Amino acid sequence: MSKIPSVLIVGKPNVGKSTLFNRLLKKRKSIVDDMPGVTRDAVIGEVRFEDRTFRIVDTCGLFGSPQDEIEEKMWDITLGNLESADLIVFVIDGQTVPTVEDFDIVQKLRTSGKNIIFAVNKTESRKSYEEILPSLYELGLGEPLPLSAEHGHGINLLLETIVENLNYEDFENSHEIMDENTIKIAIVGKPNAGKSLLFNSILGKERAMVTSIAGTTRDSIDEIVEFKGKKYSFIDTAGLRKRSRVKNYSIESFSMLRTHDAIQNCDVAVLLIDISEGISDQDKKIAGLIEEMGKASVVVFNKVDLLDETEKSKKYKELRKAVEEELYFIRYSQVLFCSAKDKTGLSKIYGSIDSSFASYTKEFSTSSINDSLERMKIILPPPTTGGKRLKLFYATQTGNKPPIITIFVNDAKIIPDSYKKALKNQFRKFLDPLSGSPLFLKFVPRREK
Repeated sequence: MSKIPSVLIVGKPNVGKSTLFNRLLKKRKSIVDDMPGVTRDAVIGEVRFEDRTFRIVDTCGLFGSPQDEIEEKMWDITLGNLESADLIVFVIDGQTVPTVEDFDIVQKLRTSGKNIIFAVNKTESRKSYEEILPSLYELGLGEPLPLSAEHGHGINLLLETIVENLNYEDFENSHEIMDENTIKIAIVGKPNAGKSLLFNSILGKERAMVTSIAGTTRDSIDEIVEFKGKKYSFIDTAGLRKRSRVKNYSIESFSMLRTHDAIQNCDVAVLLIDISEGISDQDKKIAGLIEEMGKASVVVFNKVDLLDETEKSKKYKELRKAVEEELYFIRYSQVLFCSAKDKTGLSKIYGSIDSSFASYTKEFSTSSINDSLERMKIILPPPTTGGKRLKLFYATQTGNKPPIITIFVNDAKIIPDSYKKALKNQFRKFLDPLSGSPLFLKFVPRREK
């Protein structure tokens, strides 16, 4: 897989890193809020400037003295990201003189041995910036680069400086990290189901923050993985809570919007469920959302390490039946069991993703569709509604991702929902099971000849 340069944005909380990240991407990807510590995981985007491309990473804000488990994890993840970085953009607040925390961060960055671009944000007031300018040189990072991420000032100069400091000769191809064959997967579920731990286990590194605190993940974060010659783009999402528990315009509400976007933009949604809790009403709602958006799906029960060997066989059988009954609208999904903690069952997830994606992108000949339709007419004679009998003329595929079959009829208004559902089931029986993928039917009226 081709590699592109990686640039890290590092600094204290609330200095404008996420605003700068969004400005460079030219879209809102990182959540921006006035509360320090909003960004908890590294969020990645791809920037194209002139004829160069680089990966930009928005890291969590570094607290000088971590006060809790999350703040300690923020330090660990950022320091871990330094190892794979090709360049660092160190950002400070241009409205105040450097603090002890800034000096501590600079010291840590120096030990990484990476090149550092010194960016001073929030320099809208030239007078205020010139007053603190002498103190900025005390950090020992050379000439500061003033900018305003909020207003877009100094961004082009920063981009030019980044490109000048990256040695593109070290990279085979700086233009492509995801191609049309890359399968996009969103890992979704309730808070604390183990999504971030599964994400990290698949990647083989701590990319997303994992703590014992529910709701740790706020942003949707993604990473490309290559497995057996295939590319997969995995997206770790914030847990979807009940809407009644989420305040409007809160950080959590924006996290939920990002999760909805991740499902909307994925090919396959992996619905992760805590095996010790079973299927909840919220899991049903998430499954319904996946089906409504027309995405392929895999149902994965996590934390099987909590069960002993004698429990597993019985529990697995019960849960497969529960999926059939309680998640009936995605009963076509494959059901797997794994332990993200012990990294067991992960290879099967890849296999299910592959087969679900194959169903999701399946294309059928018009003749095979109509052969199936003729057989279905015998088994399921078209109903009569209000004295008018339904006539099914012919059918053809009019889309995929997921497959869409359009059936031309004499009157689309007289088709009972029960008959539509029965037709869909029969297409899976006679045409293809389409394991892991929804199937949509459209009914279009056509005049009789």
